[in-house]
Amino acid sequence: MGHGFMRMWDGSAWIQARVPRRSHERRGRPHHRCVVRCSAPAGFVPCPMPKRIQDLPEEYLVNQRSVARDIGLRVRIRRAALDLTQEHVRARMELERVVVSRTQFSRIEKGEAFPNAAEIIALRKTLGVSYTWLLEGKEEASRREGE
Repeated sequence: MGHGFMRMWDGSAWIQARVPRRSHERRGRPHHRCVVRCSAPAGFVPCPMPKRIQDLPEEYLVNQRSVARDIGLRVRIRRAALDLTQEHVRARMELERVVVSRTQFSRIEKGEAFPNAAEIIALRKTLGVSYTWLLEGKEEASRREGE
């Protein structure tokens, strides 16, 4: 059985644990012998990170949902303006080497999922829009001056 490594900050030092890939326990006991303490990177200031997404501040989640909805709306508007189906956009994204499932693309358009960096880059190229418009809804100054 192969091993993997987990790194986490325990509040006082980085912990790097060598763990089996299939589970974090072997024969019912944890791999304490594999735990290695290492120092934090230079200039690292630990901040309390939430253990679960539910522990994030509500303001962050509300803002993230709002941004996802706005991006989804802009994708839907631009797709309709180009007279493309979701399948056409997905196929063009695959030409950019970004594969998005039907479900994921639908969730992005509905604002239920926030697109990752690769998806944002592919959407920008596929839809022929600027990052500024896609992410913020603002046209770039150079585009406005040229019109």
